[in-house]
Amino acid sequence: MIFTIISNYLQVTTNEGLITNHFNVGSQMLDCYKIGGTIYLGIGGAKYNFLPTEVITINGVTPPSYNIDDIIANLSTNILSFFTVSGGGGGGSSANKDSVVVTYRVITAFTGASIGDIITSTQVYDVTSTPVLNSTIWFNQTTRLSISAPVMTNLESVTPNFTRGSGAVDGSTQRLTLNVESASGNITTQNLVPNGAATAGSAVEIALLGSSILSIQVTGTYTGALSVQFTVDGSRWETITNPSILNSLTNAVVTSIASATIGIFTVNCLGVVRARVTGLAAMTGTAVITLRTSNSQGAISFSGTQPIILRGGTDAASAATTVAPVYVGGRVNPTTAATVDTTLVAGDAAQLPITTNQQVVVKPFSTAELDFTTNLSSVSTNVTVQPIVPASGTASIRNYISSLVINTDAIGAAGVIWLLDSALTVSSIAITTGLATTSASHDLKIGDSIVFTALAGGTGVSVNTVYYVTAVGSATTFNFSLTIGGANVVPSVAYTGTTMYRLLYQTRLQTTGIPTPVTINFPTPLRGIANTVTNFLIPVSLTSGSIFITANGFRGF
Repeated sequence: MIFTIISNYLQVTTNEGLITNHFNVGSQMLDCYKIGGTIYLGIGGAKYNFLPTEVITINGVTPPSYNIDDIIANLSTNILSFFTVSGGGGGGSSANKDSVVVTYRVITAFTGASIGDIITSTQVYDVTSTPVLNSTIWFNQTTRLSISAPVMTNLESVTPNFTRGSGAVDGSTQRLTLNVESASGNITTQNLVPNGAATAGSAVEIALLGSSILSIQVTGTYTGALSVQFTVDGSRWETITNPSILNSLTNAVVTSIASATIGIFTVNCLGVVRARVTGLAAMTGTAVITLRTSNSQGAISFSGTQPIILRGGTDAASAATTVAPVYVGGRVNPTTAATVDTTLVAGDAAQLPITTNQQVVVKPFSTAELDFTTNLSSVSTNVTVQPIVPASGTASIRNYISSLVINTDAIGAAGVIWLLDSALTVSSIAITTGLATTSASHDLKIGDSIVFTALAGGTGVSVNTVYYVTAVGSATTFNFSLTIGGANVVPSVAYTGTTMYRLLYQTRLQTTGIPTPVTINFPTPLRGIANTVTNFLIPVSLTSGSIFITANGFRGF
């Protein structure tokens, strides 16, 4: 705000406009008086003489001896700071002084202040060229008395810095400058006291003073991981143990800074009193650490459940809204088997799938381009294995069957039909353990059903009989039994070669047939071995009639 003498009147201008009589300063009233041709400023009932060239004392503070056409009043301290101006009296002008005010809370009592008192520091800078600190004014807002400069460890910051005026900017201009602290040092050895006062040379520490973001730059040549630690009580330190340190160069979120890493990192430190970077592992060389704090809203990492961020605000449920929609980014799903991402494993992040028409994929299982529908018709006397779905043609990509549609003629004899995975060659079945060994990866799990369609040598195992996997020794070995969880089948004579299939689905057909197609849905799609054919088999002839099957599904990893 600007105070200007115009025709013996005091004109007060603030960001809100012209005030002719009085205005609030913090919790007190500043009144403007004109008595007998003399202009007065009054705070809390006290009056202060004000003349265009006069230097006066307010609350015991005497500003530098400048012409005082313009005065900037700091709203949080109730102290009037006086600044030199360009030009003469009257009409207002521009200040070349800056004031920075920081508010603190007393955490350790000292002369002139008790625990819990609120005190302020007003720093006045000459910003005509390179900023030069002219003076620092300390004031206890609780007792309303000036105090001597305190020891900073007795204080904690409770507000951002407030800067008033700037260079050739009109005195009514305000800008907000947030707390910025910095610290630097070297880490050369391991911290042997991870929760207490760090071993010498093992940590670089910084006071946060209400800041919410800690920036870390690491240079130098060293080995040994670096950890970030916080303290609230000022004595016990705790280590970050979840991924919350953002690598500003790669966007990776990590738990600690890996050994020998050179880079810049940020971490959210809202509500923390002090922070430090320390070497909790064995260290060699020198890690050069630079720390800087701020309240700017940089990137903040989250772990666990994420917050919901709305674009333009929120509205109550079932209420009319003009809020802009939330935009959700996605990645176009593969349209061919060859472009399916085959690197995903449990715990990986994945993109929200969308189509090339920018529609979110909400259909089950896969995009339409990877769906398939195949048809098979077979006479009921054909007892050979027949392919029903071809292989995907791409390594690691499987056939998944989500439904079957079946109808039949009247058939000569009731019996079962099977949907089978691809053929596997069993090179041997041991006579002592019943352990079966396959020539390729079998993809079996305990409880899976299997059938043998051909046997070479040995006794004790039958063709076209359903067996159940009881144990999986490796990707190419397993045991099996005649019942789920039953005793392992152990042949009396070892088998030297057989053909085996995993049984995906079986159903029994009656002689009356199924004249109207019946759809059988699989909530969990039937999963085949990667890049192999899915097959159909009538194990025993049904003597007459025909069977018609449509297989629906998709291809995926």
